[in-house]
Amino acid sequence: MSEPAPQEPAPATPRRKGEWLLWLLVIAAWLTLGTWALMTFWPQFFSRLYTLPPERTGEYHRVEGFVAPLALRLDDGRIVKPAGVAVPADLQAADRAALRLRELAPPGTDVYVHFEPQIGPPAGALAASIWLPPAGTARPQPFPYEKARLVGALLVQEGLVTVDADQPYMYKSELEMLEDDARRHGRGLWGIGNAVASLSP
Repeated sequence: MSEPAPQEPAPATPRRKGEWLLWLLVIAAWLTLGTWALMTFWPQFFSRLYTLPPERTGEYHRVEGFVAPLALRLDDGRIVKPAGVAVPADLQAADRAALRLRELAPPGTDVYVHFEPQIGPPAGALAASIWLPPAGTARPQPFPYEKARLVGALLVQEGLVTVDADQPYMYKSELEMLEDDARRHGRGLWGIGNAVASLSP
């Protein structure tokens, strides 16, 4: 009985013409998309990485005095201003805001302070979230944010200052909503005849 003849291997299927060109285009498209995403989102990620602290913990201080135009001197000698707010250009409006700040935090007042991140050596007053603890409490721990008042938010809500649109700030979106509410209700700087004069540079 004769052995069957060995079968020849099937010839390799030739690649279709241009298949390598298709793969090259796909790879180029992915590289282009990746480069675009990196250039678009990396600056935002990079800036957040280097401007936000790993933890936002505050510290208690006692107010020692007021520092013009809109800042407080603390018991450790540092001078802080409410972060996220801009001092009005109009002198009378600035005086009203300063008077209100002195009413909210006169000398001897306990405040809870979150210092904003600083890039480089500080120039002048340090930007900070300045919280007023609930009345009648002696430096409670943990700090009761839900019962406390944020000084910058009070000034904005009463229309005494505007939000500083050029500076990053933890509660910026909240302050912008309060400013919009003050504008719609015509409080302080947003009253008739005051807005244009007070906000002019």
